[in-house]
Amino acid sequence: MSTIRSLSGQLASASASAVPRSDALEYSILQGVEPFNTTFANAHLANFEGPVTEPAAIAATSELSTRASGNVYVCINANFQPACSLLHWNNDRCADFVNPWEDSISSWGPDPGVTCHVYEKRGCDESGRKIYNIGNPGISNLVNYQFNDIISSARCWY
Repeated sequence: MSTIRSLSGQLASASASAVPRSDALEYSILQGVEPFNTTFANAHLANFEGPVTEPAAIAATSELSTRASGNVYVCINANFQPACSLLHWNNDRCADFVNPWEDSISSWGPDPGVTCHVYEKRGCDESGRKIYNIGNPGISNLVNYQFNDIISSARCWY
């Protein structure tokens, strides 16, 4: 409530530099500034009973968090050897591979914050073989998972 009273006091002192009018609107002496109804604002701010968030709390929570890229690095050879490509994934969408990648991937490397499921069948069909929850740094040799050269589709999220 002290924040509201302080704001109300600031409005009162700010209105001293404004030009009063008979309709309770005040114009700033600066050109192009819209009228401000201080009577209305003061009356409503004085009766405000809602929660007040302190400026320090707002600043602490308003920082942007780092987001994952949605990228996956894939290679046709083990240990991320060429040919390779950096593919961008739409969040939580199934994608089918086409040539040259369908049934050719031997290394799968999602960026930090990206997690993927890979599928033997197109359309992220659960009835075939699959590997769930591949996160960074990924799998450098899909032979170790009996999944070399059989990925036909994948779903990634971040």
